[in-house]
Amino acid sequence: MKFSVAELVKWYEYYACGTIVKDSGLGIVCNALAKMSKAQAYHVLGRNGLKTFSETELEKYDSMD
Repeated sequence: MKFSVAELVKWYEYYACGTIVKDSGLGIVCNALAKMSKAQAYHVLGRNGLKTFSETELEKYDSMD
């Protein structure tokens, strides 16, 4: 698994073209799901509730403050 439960991540939602970002934000990984094709899927809790993302739509968040 690329991400651990309770890890803070930045998520990205893309338009259907897959290259233009529609929305993004921060969230906490709640659990890992079964693999979606070649990528692992995760439930992420963010400002808009619980959403499902593939690992290609997530990146680790490291605050530099």
